[in-house]
Amino acid sequence: MSSSPLRFRFIELPLELQREIFLASGLEDINNATRLVCVSKRAYNWIAPIIYNMVTLGSEDTALFLRTLASKPAEFFATHVKCLCLSVSVTPVDAEKILSICSGVRRLAFWVNYLSAFPGKSITHLISPLSLRRLSIEARHLRSLRQSSLKARAGEDSRWYTNLTHLDIVFWPEDTSLTLPDLTHFRSLTHVGLWQSHRPVEEKLISEVLDSCKRVQILLVVVHESDMTQRPCAQDRRVVFMPYPTAVVVDWEASFTGKPNTWSRAQEAYLAAAKPPNVSDPNGHNSGEISS
Repeated sequence: MSSSPLRFRFIELPLELQREIFLASGLEDINNATRLVCVSKRAYNWIAPIIYNMVTLGSEDTALFLRTLASKPAEFFATHVKCLCLSVSVTPVDAEKILSICSGVRRLAFWVNYLSAFPGKSITHLISPLSLRRLSIEARHLRSLRQSSLKARAGEDSRWYTNLTHLDIVFWPEDTSLTLPDLTHFRSLTHVGLWQSHRPVEEKLISEVLDSCKRVQILLVVVHESDMTQRPCAQDRRVVFMPYPTAVVVDWEASFTGKPNTWSRAQEAYLAAAKPPNVSDPNGHNSGEISS
């Protein structure tokens, strides 16, 4: 007599096991998460934090996100939004609203052209309440932010860069000064990126970062592919050149989701360059080994 396969309904599983299955599926693919929230109210409560863990905003979805902000308690977004990308199409007013609510952000891409809309204002009030680990920001806005920090009382707004380990500085084409703020007080920095798509990065900028950031492990220089050959002659092995990505927002998202991205490729290149060559003799024995 053949035994029939054991059958059970998903709803008969213990709630904790149901939750773990939903979470595993949602974490594996954000598209799964957006579908799973429609299954039931219970599934929505389980999966919604995953969906809002990373938020990327542009011209088409900012208005929708602002409506969502108004539909939930502010504490939900302060708790669950950890990675936030505000692209150049987000207005300064909308950026202020979003950052005032998403106060728990740890990874921030601030590409909003705030200073063009408000030349006399500072973005310190937007950034200083945050405790950031990673920040990507346009160079002129970083210079303004650093100047405001120096004018403030000691320790008043240092929270945002105290634990900052990754800093990406983006140079826009209209920025003709090509200067960096003083980075010596950014003592936790281990990874710094200079992103410049319209011209080669000057060697003096590279030297400034290496001199200012004593703990830096990798200095990533991202330039147009045609400028990849114009590198400093005496190059520190911590300096890694990478071509500018065609879709910077997608590239930024990939650094969060664990997919290949500019920083992960730079890390691979750095490790490959640091690895000692494996020299073998004609008989197949590695050099330095003693054959028995």
